[in-house]
Amino acid sequence: MPPPLEEVLPGEVMNLGGLEAVLLEAPGHAPGGLICQVPQEGVVLAADSAGFCTRGRPGFPLYFVSYRQYQSYLAAIAARQPAALGLGHQDCFSGAAAIAYLAATRENLQREHQAILGGLAQGAAPEALAQAIFGRYYQDELTAYPADSIMNCCRLLVRRSREAGPGEGAHAVPASTV
Repeated sequence: MPPPLEEVLPGEVMNLGGLEAVLLEAPGHAPGGLICQVPQEGVVLAADSAGFCTRGRPGFPLYFVSYRQYQSYLAAIAARQPAALGLGHQDCFSGAAAIAYLAATRENLQREHQAILGGLAQGAAPEALAQAIFGRYYQDELTAYPADSIMNCCRLLVRRSREAGPGEGAHAVPASTV
């Protein structure tokens, strides 16, 4: 793979011929993740950092680095009240639909996270939990990716939820279960 032509960092501003694009850190999905905001237009180009959309609704969870960072990032994007939100896969949203999508994505991630922690607390094997996630999501657009790659992503989701641990009101997951 050739080296990048230029390294860009969070906080940098790029001139797009009259519009400015601000690069913002987007932790949680991938190391060094960035998104692009065009403040003058209220546009946020979030790529995978705002989830994998399926049929206009939240799809496969993508918190491959950190569940908590990913959730915090989604809340920060929603707080910017984007007029338009561009995703890396399948869709874009405008106006109230952008905010609603971000809220629904956060809720979906929280449900998945709690389901993983609940399964671990009940003694489910991590591999069985990963298989269950795979069964829920490996359909539609996600099948464009090899099944073994998505299965590895499901295993990573179980690991990241285990590392994040429970939120308020949940039960701790013993380290010996993973």
